[in-house]
Amino acid sequence: MITQETYEILLAENERLQHQLNEATDTIEAIRTGQVDAIIVKGREGNELYTLKTADQTYRVFIEKMTEGAVTLNGSGIILYSNSRFANMVNRPLSKVLGVPFQEFIAPDNKEAFNALIKSAWKEDCKGEIFIVGKNNLLIPFQLSLTTLELDEGFSMSVILTDLTTQKENQLQLKLKNKQLEESNYALEISNNDLQQFASVASHDLQEPLRKILIFSSLIKENHLNELSRETISYLEKIIYSSGRMKNLIVDILNFSRLSEETNIYSTINLSELIHDLLEDFEIKIKEQQAQINLLRIREFEGNKGLLRQVFQNLLSNSLKFCHPEKRP
Repeated sequence: MITQETYEILLAENERLQHQLNEATDTIEAIRTGQVDAIIVKGREGNELYTLKTADQTYRVFIEKMTEGAVTLNGSGIILYSNSRFANMVNRPLSKVLGVPFQEFIAPDNKEAFNALIKSAWKEDCKGEIFIVGKNNLLIPFQLSLTTLELDEGFSMSVILTDLTTQKENQLQLKLKNKQLEESNYALEISNNDLQQFASVASHDLQEPLRKILIFSSLIKENHLNELSRETISYLEKIIYSSGRMKNLIVDILNFSRLSEETNIYSTINLSELIHDLLEDFEIKIKEQQAQINLLRIREFEGNKGLLRQVFQNLLSNSLKFCHPEKRP
């Protein structure tokens, strides 16, 4: 049973604790906003007084507004100052961060690397990547930027912590995208090889029999026209027309393969021979149009044979196709 006296004792104790809590809260707020110039930290040999120069008050106000975490360590690695951002990163109230060894927040596998980093930082400013134990014990990658600060009682270490989580995720995504791109390029290379092989088959195995179909069909139409019925002539013209279309399709595939394969390949070209080869391809069309083609002798020169063949093939094709119907081209 709680007596009136016990209740009053408990009430007084509660008020005392509330007063201490308010006093601690006011003290932490004063440290954060630069309203005090000194704090007392409990050390191995009793309480130690740490003071900051008046100019450093502006510094503390500035880093409190930063999106990065910021802490100040003494020579033993104890946290003398922390901004709210760092306290939030490690999921602790500020009161549970001040006076705590910074080592407590370093991932176990990274403690040795951190010790080496901070040892170098006492000699010169440096940076390094370290994993910090964050909310729910998750390991968060940070870049630590370390530099020394001069306090009245000596030098301290300023540590700025930049969260690298988003950057690491972006690097991982980029790595995955690059791998997918490599796989796509490999698949495309295989596809191009298949296309080139098909084009080679088309140029040798398909064009020659198709050329014979066109030549003999044209000869039948030219030499035996009076012997054929109107229906047979109609069928023959369809054969010639369809064979011509098929020949154009094969040539287009072959040209596409050559263009993609030989864009940057140069060699010595005999243009007269190249055009003579094209004239054979256009033999039937030339006879139908009764076209006269004058070819001057051209000396050899350096160029891209595939692209030049395409140029003169287009010139000949267009010249035979788009000409005056009543004049010999």
